[in-house]
Amino acid sequence: MQYKRNEGFRLAFPDGLAGTFRILRLEERHVNSRDGDALIHDISPKGAKFSTALDLPLYRGELEVSLHFTLHHEPFDIRGILKWQQEKMGRQVYGMTFLADSYRESELLSELKEYHKEHRQGDK
Repeated sequence: MQYKRNEGFRLAFPDGLAGTFRILRLEERHVNSRDGDALIHDISPKGAKFSTALDLPLYRGELEVSLHFTLHHEPFDIRGILKWQQEKMGRQVYGMTFLADSYRESELLSELKEYHKEHRQGDK
């Protein structure tokens, strides 16, 4: 398993952030799957960790997916490559590295910070 915990900013969602994902490519073959439910556990400017009830064919080669979620009222649809998989409490957990050309990192970082600020103040 690969973890990239040395990134400067990673926002965790203790209760999970609802989203969806779609498989776009397995190795060189383009795929147009249906949306699957995802529960996002954390996001950084470069990647995310999410879980789903589905066991994706990561063992068969490089798997490109798109991850769709709304963060601080802003919708995101970011493509990335799944890097690792782990089973946890009956769900499959995946680590994903975002593809740089599929989103604006500065926009995502700004929304992550706003989300954190809004939810941190809600705890007081």
